[in-house]
Amino acid sequence: MEFNDKWPVFLASLIIFADFLLYYEGQLLVLAGLTAIASLALLYRIDDTKKSFAKYWPIAALVFIFLFGIHARIDGYDFQYLRNIDSYAFMREMQMIVDNGILQTTDPLFFRSPYEETLTAPLDFNPLWVLRAPYQYLGAYSFMLVRSFMPMLELWQYLIVFPPVLASLAAIPMYFIGREMYDRRAGIMAALLYIFDISNFQRSLGGDPDTDAIVILMPALVMAFYLLMYKRIDAGGFDKFAVLFAALGGVCLALFHNVWAGYWYTVWIIAGFLVIKFIVSAVRLGSFQKMLQSAKPQLLGFGLFFMAYLIVNLQFFGADAIISTVYGPFEYSGLKNEEGRAFPNVYVSVAELQQAGDVVSIIKRVTGVDGIALWFSPFMLTLYALFGLVMLAASGHKRHLDGLIILFLWFIGPMLATLVAIRFTILFSAPMSIGTAILFSIAYGYVLGEFAKPEPAKTEGTA
Repeated sequence: MEFNDKWPVFLASLIIFADFLLYYEGQLLVLAGLTAIASLALLYRIDDTKKSFAKYWPIAALVFIFLFGIHARIDGYDFQYLRNIDSYAFMREMQMIVDNGILQTTDPLFFRSPYEETLTAPLDFNPLWVLRAPYQYLGAYSFMLVRSFMPMLELWQYLIVFPPVLASLAAIPMYFIGREMYDRRAGIMAALLYIFDISNFQRSLGGDPDTDAIVILMPALVMAFYLLMYKRIDAGGFDKFAVLFAALGGVCLALFHNVWAGYWYTVWIIAGFLVIKFIVSAVRLGSFQKMLQSAKPQLLGFGLFFMAYLIVNLQFFGADAIISTVYGPFEYSGLKNEEGRAFPNVYVSVAELQQAGDVVSIIKRVTGVDGIALWFSPFMLTLYALFGLVMLAASGHKRHLDGLIILFLWFIGPMLATLVAIRFTILFSAPMSIGTAILFSIAYGYVLGEFAKPEPAKTEGTA
């Protein structure tokens, strides 16, 4: 592909990034001059600019969303301290890594699994512990890297920016999720909405290095890599890229497990999606054997995905790595049980684990709107998007069936979880962002007449 097709978008992306840095350095005149020069260059080669943005505009859009997400979370933060006690607990562990090169996992503040408690060999010097505590090691190592360029930087200062950067990075996998579920327009809008979702935003503010920021990022990575693998197999069979995406998705799932116990919901969404797809495929083909034959590549992909997860986490959790994934949905509802738990069960009184109320209460909490505005909230827009996908799939646009199934499962899961505890409203941010983005992309496509003709039928068994 010719360089002339690429340089305008790359130049625009670099200027956006440079303007971001110059703004925080207070160099507003330099910012204005650099932007003006770049704009003139783009206008001078207007034909190249049009071609480039027609193909690669999502790159510049993602750069802008990422940097604006950081800016919105740190703007005005001029305090000489972090926000809460949890922030200092994680800073303590990161400082331990900075000072000693390792995290002492025998430290009483580090949560070890029941399997790890049975191990007699010392694990503190196992280099693979970087996988067991990815958030702490990522924070410590990235700090040491940045400090090599800024020697006067202290860890607490770095941790003001660290959570916004992690949370804003989630725009990249969310773009790919939206793109694979619908199209590029939906991908960019999903990325924007996810980064600025109310729940995500307030949990990833500057100066609050709790694990919420990485919990926002990791499920998006898991789902993005899985969907990239799925679509790769669906389009051209099982190749090296499908293997790569499966491996990366499994590793991300393992790291997600190591930062949040609710990791299993992504596996259930994927497994539920495959089960429904295979049932639909069996009905279309009229034979279970034919469906099974055509489904082998996807089953192999899911197997590699889960195998990569087990390779990383079996050493830390033993058989519980499998058991917790399978029984996770049945165990979380018992978080606040008094029986079978050490007394007192602190989950009973934690504010975030109180029940959210009825469905209307949940909508108000996850969207921040009330009254008639509820009908135009992201929650309701996602329901409208599901209806739109049903209509598209039923009218001959079969490629939207995948997006319909995934969005439905991703929407129903958080609904059931939120009925148990307020904490799980954070899970709503992804499906509401994707659903709202798909709805607007459907409306835009309808205006452009993109649905005038149904798509030709696919012959793949899982299409």
